[in-house]
Amino acid sequence: MSRAGDRLRALAVRIRDSRPWRGIVDPLLADLEMEYADAIQHGHLWRSRWILTPWYFAFLKTVALCQAGE
Repeated sequence: MSRAGDRLRALAVRIRDSRPWRGIVDPLLADLEMEYADAIQHGHLWRSRWILTPWYFAFLKTVALCQAGE
């Protein structure tokens, strides 16, 4: 089973594979994976699914801001 941020990490690498940019995206995805895993571990399946939605929007916003800043 893949981690929650694997698809987003692959997308981030496809969009831009640079070290400074990954320094911004990797901590964001680590937080997503930690919160998602915590919900799964406590048996909160629906909560874990709802957790993904705001994190995906945060990821997209971060990517957009990083791209706009260059």
